[in-house]
Amino acid sequence: NEEPTLISWSTPKPPDVDMVTPNSTDRTVRFDFGSLVLHGLAEVGYGKTFGEEDTKATFTFRCAIDPTAKNYRCGAILNRAQVTFDCNPVIETDLAFQGLLCVDCDTTCTTVLDTLFPLVLPGDSVVSPNLITQMNSRGFNSSNSKFKWYPEEGLSDPFVQSPELLQGGKTHNIYTLVASQPCRRAVFTFVRTCNLQISVDASNVQYDACTHTASGTITATAMGAQGPATNLQWPSCIGGVAQPNHIGASQTVTITDPNKLQYFFAVTDPETGCTAEITYTLKFPPCKTKPWWWTLNWAVLTAVLVAVLGFWGYRMWRKR
Repeated sequence: NEEPTLISWSTPKPPDVDMVTPNSTDRTVRFDFGSLVLHGLAEVGYGKTFGEEDTKATFTFRCAIDPTAKNYRCGAILNRAQVTFDCNPVIETDLAFQGLLCVDCDTTCTTVLDTLFPLVLPGDSVVSPNLITQMNSRGFNSSNSKFKWYPEEGLSDPFVQSPELLQGGKTHNIYTLVASQPCRRAVFTFVRTCNLQISVDASNVQYDACTHTASGTITATAMGAQGPATNLQWPSCIGGVAQPNHIGASQTVTITDPNKLQYFFAVTDPETGCTAEITYTLKFPPCKTKPWWWTLNWAVLTAVLVAVLGFWGYRMWRKR
């Protein structure tokens, strides 16, 4: 239960650090950057008024290893970061793998197996009976191995060989199981196959290319849902405040800020827990400027044209 130590940070002020312990096994370190504002790589001005460094924020911290970790012998600790901007959906990083030293053998702790398996749907066991047979055939079973699942969220028990995916709560599309023995470990990664995708229709957007502003509507439509498309959930965040989920196969957003260039859409299939997200950037046509004389009053242009023709006619008459 030791609090993490913040070592360095690149932001103007250090983040607030809070150790969150939702249960006896899951310990989460939360960093709150408050009103930190970062530029985006697709934002207007990138490479001109600001660079890549203005899109990043870094910090370093140190945490003590749980004393019970040594009981996992030739195990490993896996960590991932979840980043949340305002109340938008969480962005998850890949798992970072840190192997533990072998404490009761003379040899180096080695990873003997790194296998990818399909993840079954919620409500069933994460590991099907035939996959348990495959694990056992490779020498990793409940009698000679210790098990630890990452992440723990959405699982009935993260310390058994085959937990269940819980219904009604948040589940993940990727779970990783570390099976440890005295001098070797195996890593089993379970990936849920999600066919959920989002397509964006911006045909109703009107562009002013020269002022770089837009108006109209953008519609995002989900495809590949395993449950009824009418039950799909579309979360949204406006001004840092979470809005009620929109329910349905699609979501239409009206452009209220003519200077906004990017629109984020996310959808969840409650039947399977699958999610999809997309960031759509408005595609402006090139600005076609008109010649200077185009802005002149047509009456003025007509008068000039008459004068030119009259002068030309006078010259022709003099030549005769």
